[in-house]
Amino acid sequence: MKPKPVTRLLLSMAREEGLTGLAKIVAEEFRNPVIITDATYRILTGQPFLGVQYPWPEHLPLPVPLPSSWPELKGRLLKGTLWNDEGSPVNYTAVPLGEERLEGFLFVLEMVGPVNKDLGDLLTEVSLPVLIELKKEKALLNQEKKYKREFLLEILYNNFEDFESLVDRGKTWGWNLNLPYALLVLQLDEEQGLPTTSEITLKEINEKFNEIVVAYAEKRGAIALDIKGQVVILLPYTLKEDKPQRKKAIEDWVRELRRYILKRSPSFSFSAGVGEFYTGVTELYKAYQEAKTALKLGVLFKGRGTLTYFSELGIIRLLYKLGELELRDFWQGILGPLLDYDREQGYELLNTLKVYFQCNGDQQETARKLFIHPNTLKYRLKKIEEITALKLDNIEALVNLYLALQVMHLQRENK
Repeated sequence: MKPKPVTRLLLSMAREEGLTGLAKIVAEEFRNPVIITDATYRILTGQPFLGVQYPWPEHLPLPVPLPSSWPELKGRLLKGTLWNDEGSPVNYTAVPLGEERLEGFLFVLEMVGPVNKDLGDLLTEVSLPVLIELKKEKALLNQEKKYKREFLLEILYNNFEDFESLVDRGKTWGWNLNLPYALLVLQLDEEQGLPTTSEITLKEINEKFNEIVVAYAEKRGAIALDIKGQVVILLPYTLKEDKPQRKKAIEDWVRELRRYILKRSPSFSFSAGVGEFYTGVTELYKAYQEAKTALKLGVLFKGRGTLTYFSELGIIRLLYKLGELELRDFWQGILGPLLDYDREQGYELLNTLKVYFQCNGDQQETARKLFIHPNTLKYRLKKIEEITALKLDNIEALVNLYLALQVMHLQRENK
């Protein structure tokens, strides 16, 4: 007598065959290809049936669900249609997997035959063993991530014994730390119009974005780590490449990531900073600080959704290395009166100046971005000149104002 499906799944778990073993059993029971995904629809494992393959190699073409959707999804049997790259429809029946929160999905792709109500009830029944195995594998993965994280933090904060030990430890995860790496820091752009309620916070949205980016980077041979709300990515390069070639490779990589993110969740956009190119992993701690600085100042002066190289920051790189007190005295001496005026009068002269620089001194574009009349902008610029005693048609004054803005932002972000 053939064992019941749940019994078969439990026996597979006892034999430690993992999610792949469970997917194979479910595919046999439902006589259709099966896919198990995480909570972002990233494919963890799948199983064809009778030679019929599922057409997606990495993730399902569905918008990433936000944490607030779990109460609506819990206990439901989902039916819908996916579209492959050729535009052909694929019907599916799926069960959300989770208890207190969404952990993933179990999909049956109706590519051989339909899933009727009785089979739908069975799918709900077999989902529990799949959830248990999914949480087990996730716990093991999180433990591995913890060790990776601790190791990478040692590199990023220059807290390691010697180069040889770094290389040996890196081999544990298949990393060749003899190679030179470019270091990028990515961050989800703020104010994207994403819904925030008591059930979903910007922190949860950011974690979802970071999870997608880290998985994408690791799938393509990069080293990735989420830290303090940002994602640090190490991209290997060869010393045969000159600097323009390295920059082009990074720009191509980031462009492909943007396309991938757009498919996964159109609401997500991000900015990135890149540190200097160092030939050894022992100097990546410098590239890390530089990439964070490039990210902050790039967002400030070029806007969101930008890629900024530390090497392009010009003279700010010299100021960046000065002492904190000297830098504070510099920007406060120039911008302090503007800050006081804005605070006392309720004006936005400092923001006006920032946007003015972002628009390269184009008054029409500045007024448009600030949603004010050009005459209002002229009044504000004149007021800035009066308060700072600096003329905006004087190159030295412009340089001082521009640098003061950058230094002020840098110091405030580093607090």
